[in-house]
Amino acid sequence: MLYLVCVLLTDEEHPGFFAALEELGETIEIFCGCHLLHSRYTALGIRRRLAGHLSHEERLVVTRLRRGECAGQLSDFARQFLGRYIDGLVE
Repeated sequence: MLYLVCVLLTDEEHPGFFAALEELGETIEIFCGCHLLHSRYTALGIRRRLAGHLSHEERLVVTRLRRGECAGQLSDFARQFLGRYIDGLVE
């Protein structure tokens, strides 16, 4: 499944969070703090695995993407990444 993972960190150096994110599946950063993640976990499972790396001031949103959502606003590289997992985005 494909997810949009957005995080607001208080410190740019956050190796534990990013290492945990990469362990969950293939990921690309589409802009600062916003990642596309292909993972076998559910949104709740992803959140549980990442939340322990954040302080109380930091924020995390994980949402599953479905066909037809947000692709028109993405770069060609990000659109191709999405197209591998959602039909109809790559021609």
